[in-house]
Amino acid sequence: MTPQSATSAPTAHDPAPGSRRARASARREEVALPPDAPKVSTPVLASSSAPAATRSGRAAASRPRVRLIPLDGGEPIRLTEPAVLGRDPDNISPYPEARKIRVTDSGRSISKTHAALVPMVDGLWVTDLHSTNGTRVKSEGRTTRLVAGDAVPAPLGATVYFGIAGYRIRSDSRSGRLDAGRRRA
Repeated sequence: MTPQSATSAPTAHDPAPGSRRARASARREEVALPPDAPKVSTPVLASSSAPAATRSGRAAASRPRVRLIPLDGGEPIRLTEPAVLGRDPDNISPYPEARKIRVTDSGRSISKTHAALVPMVDGLWVTDLHSTNGTRVKSEGRTTRLVAGDAVPAPLGATVYFGIAGYRIRSDSRSGRLDAGRRRA
């Protein structure tokens, strides 16, 4: 894929100025990321050419471990690998190995296939999969509405909303470390 020159015409992928997609993109850019944050649009996973030891069970201890704690007090969701979340999800994500996480939603604000989740050491990447009621990430007082198909980082301590169902992102590390900013009492 070649970069677009400054004088070329907009492509079909460029949102029209003032359109819903352009406004959503502008809202998404309002989120302040640390200067050292990677500039990627989709999280990149380790390739299958990684050494066998990193693909074995021994490497599982070093995998990121994240919990999604439902704000309504339900059972936490543990993530150690890419996943697709929804009421009855199909894996339409860019991660063919993603596991399917079925959630109960009596209000039906969560779509059948709602979002892709990729755990990272410091949180997770969230991608809305063209859900009906949208996905939002709230962190440090700012709320970001996700544009379908775009991966957005969600740090530990943030809240992700699938429709109206909210989940707090926590570390699930076995090393004894607690969530960012938390101390053991």
